[in-house]
Amino acid sequence: MTPSYPSPPTKAQTQLIRQTWERVSEKRHEKDNPNVSASYAFGKQFYESLFIMEPELKNILTNSLQQARVLTGVLSYITRAPSVMPARYKEIKNIRDMNAMLKNNNNKNNNNNSDAEEEEEDDDDDMMEELNEEEEAWMVEKLQELGARHVGYKIVKESLFDSIGPALVEALQNRLDNEYKPHMGEAWLKAHYYVVFHMKKGLQSQLVWEGVLENGQQDQYRKYYQQRSRSNSSASLAKANNCSIQ
Repeated sequence: MTPSYPSPPTKAQTQLIRQTWERVSEKRHEKDNPNVSASYAFGKQFYESLFIMEPELKNILTNSLQQARVLTGVLSYITRAPSVMPARYKEIKNIRDMNAMLKNNNNKNNNNNSDAEEEEEDDDDDMMEELNEEEEAWMVEKLQELGARHVGYKIVKESLFDSIGPALVEALQNRLDNEYKPHMGEAWLKAHYYVVFHMKKGLQSQLVWEGVLENGQQDQYRKYYQQRSRSNSSASLAKANNCSIQ
């Protein structure tokens, strides 16, 4: 049976994730090394939690540069950072700027007295936050490419991906301390599940291509990807391939 696709995080959840990450990136603890950034301290906490959950990853992610690359890749998609979004986001430099722009739009909406002006501002806000169907399909392809690249790290056990979300939430709790609220973790886990679901599909596809999976599994996943390919029209794929990211 072809697995059903999970829905992406909602607009409100995505905004909350970005706001949470901005706060994590600026909040420092007394115990922090003054020579490293708050985001680096978060990464250190994340890997401490992840390695407790998945000890075998210590033998896969063996240096800080490799760890940073993996974490940055996953975080970029969970937060939907401008750098991994479609071309219409190219003018936005970072998550902080995106949050500021959204806050400004919301303030304008709250101060508007004209229904027409309110509708116009709402459209602008939707343009900033909502990916259309074609762009969402493009995002899925990018996530699957990210998953496929993990073959190079020898991560062939899909369950390892599942520990990323809980480790991220534990790191958030540690770094935000009393600022952390349960709905923050729920939003991060929803986005994590969406990201990891499609990363796994990319990993599975790559493993089939390289002949790593057992024959029974190869047939199962080959059939899944053949069905998925037939469901996409040539026009949609061509347009999606023309999208670029910052």
